[in-house]
Amino acid sequence: MLAVGMIAAAAAPASAADDGATVASTPTPKAALKSSSGGGAEAQARSAFDSFTQTWMDKLRSSSAIRTVSTSSGSTVKRFSTSHTEEVKPTGSPSNPFVGVLHYTEESYNCSDAAQRNCTLVESTPVTEIFRFQNGKWVY
Repeated sequence: MLAVGMIAAAAAPASAADDGATVASTPTPKAALKSSSGGGAEAQARSAFDSFTQTWMDKLRSSSAIRTVSTSSGSTVKRFSTSHTEEVKPTGSPSNPFVGVLHYTEESYNCSDAAQRNCTLVESTPVTEIFRFQNGKWVY
């Protein structure tokens, strides 16, 4: 139930009532700013999640998840965005005290040359992944 609620909350667009904070690569979302003084365990979880998400995104970008499909007129390439946003939320559960939410984009490009230098973005799919903090580490 918690994960479903998190997905819905994470996917919801910003409202006019938001404070207008913008985020770029690995930001601290405004929700995190409000509770960043919430104690040592939360600060450690946030720091660990930042490292975890950097490693996670590096693995995605260098893995076979990056796909190229060649056609007679060029190729279609799938890649993952170079920027992402993340947030850590307390759960109230002693066994899994935090969840981390990672937002990034999977991008599809049509490339007209084999070297994939002349490419056009044709599709951009937002992705939200939720991780749990258990026994002092982030788990997929």
